[in-house]
Amino acid sequence: MVESKAWNWSKASKLDIWKEPSMESYYLLNRWKKQMKKDFLDLGCGIGRHTVLFAQNGFNTYAFDLSEEAINTTKKWAEELNLNVDYKIGDMLNLPYEDNSFDCMLCRNVISHTDTKGVEKIIKEINRVLREDGECYLTLGSKSSPAFNNKDFPVVDENTKIRIEDGPENGIPHFYADYNLVQELFKDNIIELVEHIEDFYEENEKTNSSYHYHILIKKSEINPKLKEYMEKNVFPEYSKNGKSHDLTHIKEVMKNALILGEKYNVNLDMLYTAVAYHDIGDHLDRENHEKVSAQILEKDEALNKFFFKSEKQVIKEAIEDHRSSKTGEPRNIYGKILASADKTVTIEIFFRRTYDYNIEHYGNLKKEEHIQRAWEHAVTKFGKEGYAAKKDYIENEYREKALKELQDLIDDKEKFYKVADEMYKKYIG
Repeated sequence: MVESKAWNWSKASKLDIWKEPSMESYYLLNRWKKQMKKDFLDLGCGIGRHTVLFAQNGFNTYAFDLSEEAINTTKKWAEELNLNVDYKIGDMLNLPYEDNSFDCMLCRNVISHTDTKGVEKIIKEINRVLREDGECYLTLGSKSSPAFNNKDFPVVDENTKIRIEDGPENGIPHFYADYNLVQELFKDNIIELVEHIEDFYEENEKTNSSYHYHILIKKSEINPKLKEYMEKNVFPEYSKNGKSHDLTHIKEVMKNALILGEKYNVNLDMLYTAVAYHDIGDHLDRENHEKVSAQILEKDEALNKFFFKSEKQVIKEAIEDHRSSKTGEPRNIYGKILASADKTVTIEIFFRRTYDYNIEHYGNLKKEEHIQRAWEHAVTKFGKEGYAAKKDYIENEYREKALKELQDLIDDKEKFYKVADEMYKKYIG
């Protein structure tokens, strides 16, 4: 692989084009909000146009670039707007993030800045840090571009040339693809969009153009037909539940469960199905919803084309065993993962779900009553002696971290009430 080389931003940062978000970034912002994605990586953030856009719109935003100058410029801009962003300088060939870290990524005009082996490695890195169902929008240079056929540019390999011209990209390798190569590079992903776009620009009284592939990929190790069935027939049923057990909650549990599922090397189709059904009966019988949900799954004959009878029984047991208030250990690893993922509660999720539950079950409470009930629920369920605090049958580092943060808050009652007041304003008004 060729050595990675950063852009010379001193020759580009003054151009307004690098300060304005790309048109497709607004589409992605809206799409990923609807999909309830939260953790966003701006891979090759440049001077921050997309970092700022996503941070301003409520995403947990991470900015990454090889250029220290670019990161410093992005940081200065974000701090002027009081935006909270995580910054890292590094090489995209070895991303400094843990597996399954992000719901969504944008890398526009970025991963082409290496050779063929480098692009292949970067794609592996993208898939490593993406979560199940995570999406990445990226661009690749096209072999239709005049630059690919420029005989003055040194050849690195059959797909790569070094650009030698005055400007921010001088001396930087550029990888170019055709449609067949795009299909090959992303054979392990679901390719949701491919566009071949020609860009025109005027320079020295001459019209020039370049071509790029714009590609939207999704990471998925779950049977697409199974996911299609769930999204069409199962997930809409959660609109019948109260907000504390709606589809937002299911998606949060799903994210946590699938991370654990990969760690424990279980059948992800089975785990996905267990999570998808585990609260579906909540609107029918809150007190016994795990039994009702398991019965709904058992009666769903459409699942028989995806699972053997024995597999379906394992999924049913996992659903029956998932509740924190149940006594006894879940009977199988799927139940243990589901129970652990269902109890992984950040401070913000705790308050949002607690307030939603209060509204559903206790009607028009005053703010003080909401906060008092939140305090009592926190101590009873998640305090150090709480019934959900000690029940974890598998190792779950993310839950342990979230639980400790919540318990530290519980230990400081004055701070708890202050945070509770802030969350009340955010979720109730």
